[in-house]
Amino acid sequence: MAGVVVMYNAITGRKQKRGVRRQFLLVLVLALILQIAGASPALAETETSPEIPTITVEIPEAEKELFNLFQAVKQVILNLHSNDVDSQTLYQGAIKGLFESLGDPYSQYLDKDQFASLSS
Repeated sequence: MAGVVVMYNAITGRKQKRGVRRQFLLVLVLALILQIAGASPALAETETSPEIPTITVEIPEAEKELFNLFQAVKQVILNLHSNDVDSQTLYQGAIKGLFESLGDPYSQYLDKDQFASLSS
């Protein structure tokens, strides 16, 4: 069982209990935000195999900072999370999060299996 750390939230003025693992990940994410100018080479994406087709997408200048942050956080999770996590799971979760952030109960993301179950 992971240890628990009691922290004081300066914004709300309340004490909060956080798991050590969760706190560690939050510290890493904050460190990435502070040095967002560029990810370190240790966090860089590995090259894809020649068999896998690649797509080149131009990221708008206004979104490059957030894109780089997303990629850096994804890489930290893939490298350091205690559970076996794959990129597909993280991307699916990110897409679901985009729809959830709309706050619209009628907008929802369905993966292939969920979509296929609607027609059966």
